[in-house]
Amino acid sequence: IEDYEMGFFRRVQQALADPNLAFLFLSLGTLGIIYELATPGIGAGGVVGVTLILLALFSLSVLPVNAVGILFLLLAGALFVAELFAPGIGVAAAGGTGALVLSGVFLFRDAPGLEVSMAVVTPVAAVVGGAVVVAGRLVVRSRRTPSTTTGPGLVVGQVVTVRRAGPDRGQAFVAGAWWNVRSDE
Repeated sequence: IEDYEMGFFRRVQQALADPNLAFLFLSLGTLGIIYELATPGIGAGGVVGVTLILLALFSLSVLPVNAVGILFLLLAGALFVAELFAPGIGVAAAGGTGALVLSGVFLFRDAPGLEVSMAVVTPVAAVVGGAVVVAGRLVVRSRRTPSTTTGPGLVVGQVVTVRRAGPDRGQAFVAGAWWNVRSDE
């Protein structure tokens, strides 16, 4: 049984050492993290993104990586994040998509059979770039939507339970919690 288990794990490791999978994992992992940034909280995007990044790092550890390809990948990630924090007409996303394509081209040193296929790079870069533009639009929409849980005037006119009332301050039970309050009158 130990030989079978070792053989299985060895096959999984060899499958992960594919340059196309490494590029795919890096790209989709970055996208998952970007979606986590666009919609804060601990969600599936962050978990999947970190998992894919870790698988990609394993792949990169056994492949001959070119530093320029990694730098292009970092540039792509930075431009994608910039698109989230300053969404506009998608210039940062377009630059990130171009940097992602260049990352795929330069990611691995010249070695026979260890290049990323353009049939993988092009659609992945297009999907990731498009998804970042969509995430940027979601961020813009969420910033423009008025909050229903915070802000001035949220509890104005509501009936509350008053625990203590004084000449200048009191305590009232509002929205499930005790608050120090003061009267306008």
